[in-house]
Amino acid sequence: MVKTNPDTRENIYVIPHFTSKLTTITESTDLELEIAFMVEKVKESMAKYMREGSGWTFGHIEKLEIHLNKFKPLKGSSYIALPKPLGQKKAIINVQNTDQECLRWAILSALHHEEVDNNCTKRVGQYKNLAVTKRWVTQQLKDGIEDIDELEVALTTTSKEIQALKKQLNVIEKDVAKSLPMTGGKMVGGIDMQGHSITNLPLSTTANEPVTKGWYAKNWQDLVKNLTDRVNDLEKEIKGRRSRRELDAITKEDKTLDSIKTTLENRLG
Repeated sequence: MVKTNPDTRENIYVIPHFTSKLTTITESTDLELEIAFMVEKVKESMAKYMREGSGWTFGHIEKLEIHLNKFKPLKGSSYIALPKPLGQKKAIINVQNTDQECLRWAILSALHHEEVDNNCTKRVGQYKNLAVTKRWVTQQLKDGIEDIDELEVALTTTSKEIQALKKQLNVIEKDVAKSLPMTGGKMVGGIDMQGHSITNLPLSTTANEPVTKGWYAKNWQDLVKNLTDRVNDLEKEIKGRRSRRELDAITKEDKTLDSIKTTLENRLG
């Protein structure tokens, strides 16, 4: 840059330095575009200098330098120094390791920081004689994954057992409804095994027309609980069709409500 001294009429020369911003260059980077951005940044800095520098004008470029540095991204397993504001607080232990076992040193420093020299907590040597090893850390992670897998298997098994039980209850429900004696669209015995009221839906138009085996039980939750507790015994009885035969026999002998209720309670109670 050059400007003229108004008193002596002599030229004054200076060599200011203008730089562009740092840019990361990779294989996919458009070099021409990035260089154009850098040149534009330098031009803006030069224009600002001449505008605010009391009469400086551009003379010529004395030297142009391009600095290249190999890009080394941070790695998760390597030591990373703390930012200065955090390091000054002395509140974070950042073990200065040179190996690939940063997780091990982080765990050791968390577990045993009170047992080592407080002035040297970042030194690896403070923790080398402690029990936790890389193998131990790996095993802990492996055991944790296995526990999760076992829990998922147990949940799947439980879910299947619940579905199977629901199917058993549905079968029992249908077979109990079928086993109750019916005439003309009405149940002769209007009770279930717990003594709750049962209503057949819908009523037939004629006495000889088949009756829909839909039914409703009051206090359904109590009925389901009873069925769940006795599911195995009831399933054997229903498969053997003994309940139907005995109810038919009861119907022939005595169709009164008290007789059916008493017989069922003695049979299933």
